This record gives sequence, C-alpha cells and structure tokens, in this order.
Amino acid sequence: MKANASVLFVNLNPDLRKIAQIASDELRFQAIFEQNGQDAFLTAQKKPVNVIVVYRHSQQLDATSLSVLLKESQDTKDIPIIVICPEMDEAELEKCRDAGCSACISENCSVEELKNKISEWIL
Repeated sequence: MKANASVLFVNLNPDLRKIAQIASDELRFQAIFEQNGQDAFLTAQKKPVNVIVVYRHSQQLDATSLSVLLKESQDTKDIPIIVICPEMDEAELEKCRDAGCSACISENCSVEELKNKISEWIL
C-alpha cells in the first residue's frame, strides 16, 4: 500500500460508513469522512487524498457534480473517484463515466468489494 494512503468518503449513510471504517482498519489507510460534496471538494484541495469514495446522490453536490469539479481542478484532477450507486443500471453508469468517475460500486456492496475497489488505487 502507498505510504500514508488516505481515502475521502463522502455522504455515506451509517451502514456504508461502518463498511468504510472496516475497510480502512483492514487495509490500514486513513479514512476521512465528509457529509457533503462541497466540504469534500474543499478537503480534497487541502489534504493529500489518494481515492475519493462518494455516494451517488446528495442534496447539495452529488457525485457526478463533485467529480466534474475535481477533474477541472489542477490539484485534484488525477484523484480516482469511486461512486456508490443505489441503481447500477446502464444509464446511471454512463452518467458517472461521463463525469470522469473511475469506478462504480453497488450501494449493497460488502466490505470485501469496497476493499477490492479501493485497493486498485492504493496498493
């Protein structure tokens, strides 16, 4: 794993947050949690982040809007973005790809699935 790896988690419900924390403990990366896309964007600008995992829907700044902002910024354009999607249909996946997201995972993901997806970028 990359030394001092950190993953920014955005807009996770309590169940997904537990899964994220277990993944963090098992893979030994720093987990940073933000409640919304606006705060996540500011955090990604200030702190070194290796991966961003964001829940697709948000009341303030959803995953695709956040992805577009991050990809437009010189400081954050290369950070992989994993989107947790409640619906994994082709239209949803296409929206995420078009916004520059690196990967999508189901809202019903297991700890192992999340760890495997994150590992693609931090190991």
